[in-house]
Amino acid sequence: MIRDERYKLNIYHGDQVRGRKQEGQLFDMENDRDEVSNLWAKPDYNEVRFRM
Repeated sequence: MIRDERYKLNIYHGDQVRGRKQEGQLFDMENDRDEVSNLWAKPDYNEVRFRM
């Protein structure tokens, strides 16, 4: 888990043997304290994912 002042990032590493790609969770802790809305796959948050 990685956190900054606003976002929380969890990364699940891929498994090449089973063909799974790297996935994860990205939450906006300022607006979603209960971690309900995973922003990982939303293109608007790509910059946040790569920065973290």
